[in-house]
This record gives sequence, C-alpha cells and structure tokens, in this order.
Amino acid sequence: MIIILTPQAMAKPLKVARDIVEFAQDPNKVIMTCFMGGDDVNSARLLLEKNNIPTFLTPEAAIEAFSYLRSFAINQKLLLQVPEPLLKENNINPDVCKNIIQNALSQNRTTLTKLESMTILNAYGISTPQTAIARDKNEAVTLAESIGYPVVVKIYSTEISHKFDIGGVRLGIFNATAVKSAYEEIMKSVSEKFPDIELIGVSVEQMYTQQMARELMVGLINDPAFGPVISFAAGGAIAEIMGDREGAIPPLNKTLVAELINRTKVCKMLGQFRQYPACNLAAIEQVLLGVSQMACDLPWIKELDINPLIVNEQNAIALDAKIVIRQYTTSARYQHMAIHPYPVELVKQEVLHSNEILTIRPIRPEDANIEKAFIDGLTTQAKYFRFMQGIRTLTQDMLIRFTQIDYDLEMALIAVIEKHGIEQEIGVARYITNIDRTSCEFAIVVTDDWHRKGIAWRLMQALIASATEKGLKQMQGIVLAENRPMLNFCKRLEFDIKYDQKDNGVCSVVKNLY
Repeated sequence: MIIILTPQAMAKPLKVARDIVEFAQDPNKVIMTCFMGGDDVNSARLLLEKNNIPTFLTPEAAIEAFSYLRSFAINQKLLLQVPEPLLKENNINPDVCKNIIQNALSQNRTTLTKLESMTILNAYGISTPQTAIARDKNEAVTLAESIGYPVVVKIYSTEISHKFDIGGVRLGIFNATAVKSAYEEIMKSVSEKFPDIELIGVSVEQMYTQQMARELMVGLINDPAFGPVISFAAGGAIAEIMGDREGAIPPLNKTLVAELINRTKVCKMLGQFRQYPACNLAAIEQVLLGVSQMACDLPWIKELDINPLIVNEQNAIALDAKIVIRQYTTSARYQHMAIHPYPVELVKQEVLHSNEILTIRPIRPEDANIEKAFIDGLTTQAKYFRFMQGIRTLTQDMLIRFTQIDYDLEMALIAVIEKHGIEQEIGVARYITNIDRTSCEFAIVVTDDWHRKGIAWRLMQALIASATEKGLKQMQGIVLAENRPMLNFCKRLEFDIKYDQKDNGVCSVVKNLY
C-alpha cells in the first residue's frame, strides 16, 4: 500500500503520521508513504522513519521502490522452484546422444550435421520433420515417395552448415522429376563453389506447411560465468527485427518456463487472435523442458539454435537446428552448471519388513511442512543431541535454510514413508562441504519410533555415497560425549572417534572416504 498525501489534503501532517503508525501495526500490511510539502512535513517524516515506515519525497520514488519490492517478491518465489527431471518420466537415454557427440569430436568436428542434431532433439522429446539421407538421385526419389510429398532437399555434408547461403536448398518439391532436378542442381552448385569439400549427398525432409502457425526460436549457449543459458524469442525472418530474446538459467520447471515465455513480446502472438487459433503452449513448454534437460545431461553442447520452431494449435516442430559442440572433461556431474538440478539419481525406494515402502531422496523446498513436523515431533533429548542446544521448533529462517539447499555444496537426504497418501518424514541426514572443498560436516537424526530399524544406517550409507561421488575425501562430525548410541553408531560406520581435550563434553568423529 502506498499512501501519498499533499499539504492541501491534510492540515495536520503529524496527526496523520501518528494514525499511519498505528495502522501499520498490522504485520500483514506493507506501507510506503509520500509526504509532499518540504519543511512543513519534516516532523511527520521523522516520526514515520522512527517507526521504520518508508517515506519518500516524491510519488515517483515511492512507486519505483514499490516496483523493486514486487520484483524481489517474484524473484524469491522463483527461487523456490525445484526442477523436476525429465529423465525418469520420458525415458530419455543420454548415452545415445553422448555417442553421437563423441563420434563427431573424434572426427575433429565442432558442428553436428542436421541429421545428428535432429536425432538428439528427438531423444529429448522434441519433434522434428521426417528426414533421411540420399547418396544419389534415385535414392532421393525413393525416400521422397516414402516420406510423402511435398519435400525439401538440402545438401548434406559434415563441413557445411549454412546451406541456404550457397544454394544448397530446394523447397516445395512435389514429384520425382523435381527431386532428381533438385539433386543434380544442388550437387553441381555446391561442388563448383567448394571443390575440396566432401559431399555425402542430400537430405530429403518432410516439408511442413501450416499457414496458421507461428515461428519461434529456442537457443542454448554456454556463458563463461553462468554456464548454460536458455533463450526464447520470435523465430524466422523477424527474430532480429523484434529484438525480443529472453533468457533463463537451467534447470527449468513448468513454472520457470511459463515465466520465461511471458517475459517475451511474442507471447502475445501465441494466443487466439482473428483467424489464428491459440498455440499449444504445452508443446512449447515440452520443448523448453527438453532443452533444459539437454543442458543438464550434455555439457559438450556449446551452442544450440532451434530456428524456426513451428507451433500451431496441435504441436511444436523444430524445422531446423544447429548444434555446436566442444571438448569437455570433468569428474563431477553438473559441474558445468551454475544451478545444479534436483539429483534424481539419489532417489531410492525399498520395501521394509513391515511391508511399508521407504523412500530416501534429496530434500526439496516444498518439503518445508514435513520437515517442520518431523523436527516438532522429536523428543526433547533427540533435539538436544541433534542441535546441541535447547530448541522447540525451527524458525522460518532455519526452515528455509534446511530445505532450500545448494545441491553442489551440500546434501540433505530425507527418509519418508507414505500414510494415507501423505508423506511423513522419519529421518534426515545431511552434509555441508567445508571451505577446503575436500571435506564435509555431517549430521543425522531419526525419529524415536523408527530407531533400531535400519533407517539411520540406510541414510548414512546413501549420504556417504553422495559425498564420495562429489569427490569429497573426508566426512567429519561433532557428537556429544553423552550421546552413546550415536558414538556406537559411528563406530559401526568406521568413523575415528576422538575426545576433545579442551571440552570433555564433545567428541569429533572422522571418516576418510578414500
């Protein structure tokens, strides 16, 4: 709420300021004020400032501050988004794509062919026109008739990327005679211009004709500072004219994708207008989610350009794509990314002796409620052993800190079971990487009802495996000397236990991971 008062509207600014201070006692109201009038309202401004109520000299400044507050609120909401992996749902096999890329790199190529690029897009659920390679004109006719007219014929070579610029494309071919002519013309034109380039043949592609469709563009680049960045904009010939490109850092989820699309001008063209039906936004969403997953799985991709992406009321089809690759070696997964995706590979399930299904998985921001309920349900002694101080419940700041984690530098694995369709947290184990980036500090707690049932052992085995996978060499912890069950548990896990010489009340436990 912004309150703007002019001297004409109030004869007693100090009284009005007192009323605002009283009104502002409601914690659910955000109030900004603007008292215009120079020295006549100084006492009112001082009263507001003393009570931590923002006051501005001009309405413009107040409105600008409110806009910043709104942007901050939106950004905080976006920070809560946790990408849901496509890998499990869509049965993507990144190894096929990795083999294509590694084969190209072994040939000292930095740009994938059209067919290679389309194969990778298809692997991530992005539709492309049916395409095949012909090495002579008769094979081109056979493929064209198999695909169905009309078709597009393009030069196919591992050394040529800009086919239109060299006369290597023929559009709108409707019969066998035209296919043969196109083959001969393309091969002759390109070979005369580039006599030293090996020409494999031509690609014969299904020609997509849809007058009511819109042309979009989806891109991916690797920024030196931010890692992979996904862009979305109008496509085709108007892309550069509109200057409408917006970007987002993967991994993305549906909320982040919608926010990215809504920031562009072309978003207004995707709905229904005049004779144009509304585009299938779900199809666009799946393309962006596919590119996001691609950015996570394939760090060898330096650049990706899908242009045009043709979208209508039914689907979205990538008519053309260019993928530039690079040499990339690292032992750490997702090291190329600024934001690490949700580590779906750490999700595990098993059936307990009680026939209940135990799920061990990384924590997510939306687990705040079950995390709070879990901590609230611990006994006083369990809380004391875990936090080494008296604590009744988690503050809001602690709850945020425990559930919104950086998967690159820390890990929190929770053990949950499902009762009546609702997840219940019964244990949590976490580590935080130390500043040396070679060791980490861990903590674990399991609710009393689930002691001596193997939950803590399963959590710690999973946590140690995660830390080892990250390349950490040592796991450390502090345990109260009176917490004998925890010290015995650490012995079983082969931790070295040392009593603090300065403080007999605590012990340090250390385990070398290599």
